[in-house]
Amino acid sequence: MRKPTTRRRTKPPLCELCYEPLETAATAQNPSATITANSFARCPSCLVLFWIGADLRPSEDVLESEATFDAAMNASPEIKKWVTQTLETARIRAVAEIKAECVVARERLIARGDPDLIDDLATLNAYVAGFGENGITSATPAIRYRASSILVQIRRQTTH
Repeated sequence: MRKPTTRRRTKPPLCELCYEPLETAATAQNPSATITANSFARCPSCLVLFWIGADLRPSEDVLESEATFDAAMNASPEIKKWVTQTLETARIRAVAEIKAECVVARERLIARGDPDLIDDLATLNAYVAGFGENGITSATPAIRYRASSILVQIRRQTTH
C-alpha cells in the first residue's frame, strides 16, 4: 500500500546575524513575496540584504561584485525600489545610532574633563551636524576620522 505524500513546508531562510526569517519584495512576477532562488531578501530587523542562492540559502556571491549587484538590483523596477529603500532605511538607522553614540560620548567627555574637551566636543558636534536627512554626511574627512577615533576610544573605555 502506498503512503500518502504530504508537502513539507520549507522554512524561510534566516538572517545570519539575528536568526530572524528573511523577507522579500512583492513584485508582479512574485505577488506573494515568496523567497525564491536567485533573488534578494532582507532581514526586517537588521535591514541587511542577502542574496538567496540556488539552494535557497543566503549567499554572498552576488553581493561581492558591484557590477553583479547592480545587475541583480536592476532586474525589475520593483526590486530596485525595494533594495534602494532598504539601503536608505539602513543608512538612516545607522546615522541615528551614530548620533546617539555621540551624545553618550559627549556626556562621558564632559564627566571626565579631558584637556582636549573643547576640541573633542566641537568635533563631535560638527560630525553630527554634518549628517543630512538622507543619512549622508558632509563632514570633512578630518572631522569624520577624529570623531570616529573619539567614539572608538569611548567604546573601549566602556567595555573594559
